[in-house]
Amino acid sequence: MESYHSACILQVETMHDFEAANTDELDLKKGDVVLVIPTATAEDQDAGWLTGIKESDWLQQGDSASKGLFPENFTQRLA
Repeated sequence: MESYHSACILQVETMHDFEAANTDELDLKKGDVVLVIPTATAEDQDAGWLTGIKESDWLQQGDSASKGLFPENFTQRLA
């Protein structure tokens, strides 16, 4: 299995808090850095959702850290 970090396609920073409404979503706070990984379904990505893992969780838990969906418009890309 490929690690989340090597599968990361970009990094984003959260500009607004986001409270997960479903178990497949990430809870995010303003300033969180998220490693974006390929989204399993094109429908989610087309609807403005990305799949990712919080970088802080990945640094602490490695590939056992939880991944989830979050709204792309709550984030900005990091260089």
